[in-house]
Parts: sequence; C-alpha cells; structure tokens
Amino acid sequence: MPSICRPGSYRSCNKIHVALFPCDSFGTSLIFAVLPKFEVLFEVPQLVTTSDEEIKVKVIGRYTYGKGVRGTVRLNLMRYTSFFFHEESTNETLTTIEKEYTAKTDKTGCAFITINATDINLPQKGYADRVYLSAELEEEGTGMTSSGRSSMSLVTKAVEVAFINLNPFYKRGFPYTGKMKYTINEIPLKNESVYLTVDVNDVETHFPYVTDEKGEAHFSLDTTKWNDSLVALRGRYSIVNVTEDASALEIVQQEAFSWLKPFYSESNSFLEIRYIEEELPCGKDREVLVDYIIDRKELGPEADHVDFYYLVSI
Repeated sequence: MPSICRPGSYRSCNKIHVALFPCDSFGTSLIFAVLPKFEVLFEVPQLVTTSDEEIKVKVIGRYTYGKGVRGTVRLNLMRYTSFFFHEESTNETLTTIEKEYTAKTDKTGCAFITINATDINLPQKGYADRVYLSAELEEEGTGMTSSGRSSMSLVTKAVEVAFINLNPFYKRGFPYTGKMKYTINEIPLKNESVYLTVDVNDVETHFPYVTDEKGEAHFSLDTTKWNDSLVALRGRYSIVNVTEDASALEIVQQEAFSWLKPFYSESNSFLEIRYIEEELPCGKDREVLVDYIIDRKELGPEADHVDFYYLVSI
C-alpha cells in the first residue's frame, strides 16, 4: 500500500494467476499507534526498615531511544493506615499520609529525592507496610508530560546473623579467625556496628565490629587464655536487651551461635590450612598458608626437615 495513504478504510484486490476463481476483495484499515515520547522509571531501595532515618528515591525520565529527559518531576507519596489498626480497639486516630516533592532532572534524566522518615511516620505503628509512589515528569520546553508508579515495602528491622566457614576446633595459642554475615531479608547489612560475644567459663566478652559492603565482619581472637575450655561464640546485631530498651522493640534479631572445642592430639602436634575464599584459578600457582606445631619428640633423632603433603579435591 502506498506510503501516502491517509488513515481510513480501503478495498483492495490481489490477483493470483493460477487461481480458478475471480479475485476476492477484503477490507483494510490504516491505524496509526503513537508511541509514548518518553517514560518515567523509578529506582527505590531494596529494603526500607522502620529504623531508617531517610529514604532516597531516584526518578528517571528516558526517551524511547534511551536519552535522558530534562524537566521537572512531581513525586506524590501515599501511606495508608493498616486494616488491622482499624480492627483494634484504640483511641488513637491515624489518617492517610500524603506528601508531594518536586525536583529537576539532570542531563542524564535523573532526579534525586530524599524522603525523611518523619514525613511518613516511618516507625509509627498502625500504618500499612507499603508506601505508594507516583511521579509525573514535565518535559522542559514542550510541557509534554509522562507518569510512572512504584511502591516500597516497609519491614521491621529483622536482622539475621550467620557464621561463615567456621572451624569447630581451636588450638590454644593460635589466633582463631572467622567471619560473620549480617542480612535483613537476605539483603546485606552494610556499614553497621555489630558484636561478637565470646563466652569462656561463663565469662562473656563483647567485641564490636563494623560490617563491610557485603554485610560481613571478619574477626581474629586471641586463644592464649582459653585454657582448652569449651568456648561459645554468639554473633549479634546488638548487645542491648530488647525487653529493657523500648527503642529496640522494632528490632528483631536472630543470633548465630556456635561451640568451639579445643583441638587435641596425643603428639601435641597441630596443623591447619587457612581457608581461601576466592575461587582458585586453573593452571596458576596459589600460595597456601598453613599454621602448624610439630613436637620435636615425635620426630626421629636424625630428622632435619618435615615434608607436608596435601590433597586438593574438586
């Protein structure tokens, strides 16, 4: 059909030379679909907890061919009261929270908006556990608008702790090393103060650490005063008793726990290969660190060296 045809309905006839029947006719309509000139997207935190002080939201305006849109963003936020709150017998009155924010997009089409926790009563009980966002972007120069929607889930700060590759034995006099991983709903807890509690003969010692970008905290413990006792390790987010601190009621923490036993051998010898976290490359040498004690009495009188052999399993 010619490209100059105007929108409308047409009749057309196609001839087939081998056909025994006369040409059939059928109706054809030209319909033009106008694609949106640009779209509005959101980048919101993976996790928002009731103990956060602020929420950072990014609104992105993007043309259909990928370039950023310059313009003004009007962000609307709504947080409704919880259905269960209305079911409870309480004299407290809560109303739906509505907030509006305005920001300009940069040359990449991004607008950055910070929502203060007090704006939406983030730690307040009685509200739903989801915040709804809608944004309208007005293109600079043309006034053309486009909109988008998103939402964020709010959770109580439930911290999970796990020991990673923990050796169940220790050798007195050798540093005991290990790693803890802290997550909230399987998302790493970054740059947070955490604790390791070491219990030796019912005497507890608390060691503070700060998690890295992976939510991990590495530790090294002095074992010289453990005296071959049974030792308990507890990975914890907080050492505050939540029953005594009202501000901690919104924190649910699951502790990691492990017993450490003293290593024993009749010869008093000891050998441990230090754990390597990264994947070992094929065809290349890799240094392996080994901690060991060899009792001289267990060696022959003329022995002048010790050979170590190791097995690598794949």
